[in-house]
Amino acid sequence: MAATACGMRTPLMRFVLSRQFKSFRFPRTSLFCVGSPLRRLPRSGAFFASCSDRREGYGIDRLEDSLVEQEIDKNIEEGAGNEHLGILGVELRQDKTLDSGLYVVGTPIGNLEDVTLRALRVLKQADGIFAEDTRHTAKLLNYYNIKTPLISCHTHNEGSRVQNMLGRLTAGEKLVVVSDAGMPLVSDPGGILVAAAVKAGLNVVPVPGPCAAIAALVGACLPSEAFTFIGFLPSKASNRKKRLQNLQSHKATQVMYVGPHDLLTILKDMDAIFGGTRRCCVARELTKVHEEFWRGSIGEAVKEFSLRKPRGEITLLVEGNTDIVSEEDVTEEMTLELQRMFDEGVSVSSAAKEVAKQMGKRKNEVYRLAMEMQGNTE
Repeated sequence: MAATACGMRTPLMRFVLSRQFKSFRFPRTSLFCVGSPLRRLPRSGAFFASCSDRREGYGIDRLEDSLVEQEIDKNIEEGAGNEHLGILGVELRQDKTLDSGLYVVGTPIGNLEDVTLRALRVLKQADGIFAEDTRHTAKLLNYYNIKTPLISCHTHNEGSRVQNMLGRLTAGEKLVVVSDAGMPLVSDPGGILVAAAVKAGLNVVPVPGPCAAIAALVGACLPSEAFTFIGFLPSKASNRKKRLQNLQSHKATQVMYVGPHDLLTILKDMDAIFGGTRRCCVARELTKVHEEFWRGSIGEAVKEFSLRKPRGEITLLVEGNTDIVSEEDVTEEMTLELQRMFDEGVSVSSAAKEVAKQMGKRKNEVYRLAMEMQGNTE
C-alpha cells in the first residue's frame, strides 16, 4: 500500500531504523515527500532521498523498497554500516581526509539531530577532541558511534592545554575543539586555544553549526536586520545596571544568555532602565522537548515570570530603542529642510537660523552644513 503525501492521515512512511541501518523497511511502493533532490548512490544505483524535514512536502517520488534494502544490506555486509550516520541513506564522505589543524566545531544545542554531516566527519576523523565537558560530548559521540578520544578543556584548565595542543598540531595531527552546546568561543571556552594556534601560524578551521542566539533570534518575532549579541550580563548588580544603561539607547535588537534564576532580576532591571513597554522574547530550552518562546512586553514579562519559575537554558531578546533618532537621520532631515528653503530663495544665513531653531541644533553647526550644500566650505 502506498503512503500518501504530507497532511493525510496515512503515514508518510514507515520504517524501523537503527544507527547502523540494521533494520529499514519501506512499503513495497512508497510515495513520500522529499526536501531536496534524490541522490544516486554508487554500487547498486539505488536512489536515496535526502530529507531535512519529513513533515514538509516539496515533491513526490517513488522508491522500490527492494533497491533500498539491497543497498543497505550490501553496506552492512561490507562493514560500512557505521559510515551511514544519517537517515534515508545520507553518507559521510570518508574518502575526504582532513588537513592538519584545529577545527572549531559547532554541536547541537539540544536535539542531537541538529548536527551537520561535515561536523560528524570531522569529529570522526580527528585525532582528538578538546571538550568543555567530556561526559556531555560523549553522549553525542556515542549516539553517532564515534570513537575519537576526548580531552577535557574548560574555563579553568584551557590555558594548561595550549602546549599539548601546539605540540600535536605541529606534529601534523587534526584536533577539534567543542563546547557543550553550539559554537565554541561564543560565551564558551575555546578562545585561548584558537588564539594560541593562530599566533603559532597553525591552521584554524571553523565548522559552522547550531547557535542558540541565532535560533532564538529567528523565532523571537523581533527585528533581525541588526542585532547586538551581549552574551551574559555581569552578575554583580551595580555592574549589570551600568551595562544596561549603556545599552538603553541602542537601536538594534539585543540578544543575551540568562540563567533561569537570574531572569526575573534582569527583567526588573530592564523594566526600570528600558521601560516596561519594549517588546521582548524569552526563548527557553531551544530544540528540546519543552522548547518555549514567550513573547510580550518587558512589563508583561516581569508579571509572567513573577508567577512561575522557568527552568533550563534561556536566551533573552529585547527590542532596540525605536524612539532614538540617529545623527544620520537628523543630518538628512536638516539637509532636506535647508534645500527646501534654498529653493524658495531663502539666504544661507536665514535658512541656517530657522533650521537650527526647528531642530534644536546650534546655528553654527547648521550653517556649516548649509555652506557645504552651497559648495562653499569656508
